[in-house]
Parts: sequence; C-alpha cells; structure tokens
Amino acid sequence: MSEPILPYGHVDQRDLFSIASKSPSFRSAVVCWLISLGVGIAIFGLWILTRAQALQFAGFFWLGGGTLLAAVSVLCLLVFVTGQWSQAQRPLKQVLLPAALLLAMLGSNFVAAAGVIRAVRWVEMNWPRH
Repeated sequence: MSEPILPYGHVDQRDLFSIASKSPSFRSAVVCWLISLGVGIAIFGLWILTRAQALQFAGFFWLGGGTLLAAVSVLCLLVFVTGQWSQAQRPLKQVLLPAALLLAMLGSNFVAAAGVIRAVRWVEMNWPRH
C-alpha cells in the first residue's frame, strides 16, 4: 500500500497531524513507539509487584527489543517524510513537524528506560526481598 498523496499548498498544523494520522507508515511508527513503551512499563510494574527474577531478565532483554522497535519506527518515519516530501511535493518544513514530534516521543522511551533502571536499583537497595 502506498502513501496517500496529498495536495500541495498551505496546510495548518491540525491538517498536518490529520495527514500524518492517515499515513500507514506514520501510524506504524506510533504503534512501534507505544508497544515499546507499554511492554517496558508492564514488565517493570509486574516486577514491582512480584519481584520475580525472570522479569528482571525480561526487562533486560526488552531493552534490546524496544531499541529494535525504535529503529523500525525511525525507518517508518523516514518513509513518511520522503513520501510526503517527494510524492506530494509538500515543503519539507511541513512534513518534518509531525515526524520531529514523534521522534521526540521515541526519545522519551530511552529516558523512561533509564528511569526504570534507576528505579530497579533503588528498589533493590531500599526494599529488600523477604
């Protein structure tokens, strides 16, 4: 399925996000971001409740899985940007705004992962297992 080609011209900010939300590649990038963040937080939450060693290992391996999903998301964003810029002949500045916002949200996954790692260390030191 190809990217929808949208008309050239002045587009306000709301239309930019409407364009992005209709793009399969942009939606795929959002799904990758949400899966990566959601699974990581779910593993951490379950670990807090159970302190299961297996969840620590799952969290460690999910760092790699989440990074892989972030890479897929960036590739999807590149498809979105190049498709909208070249096929729709939309000015690059208009295409980059939604892509840059999603890229910033992807970066927040790495900040969240670092926060979870710090929280795990803190919990391990301050709440010993019984």
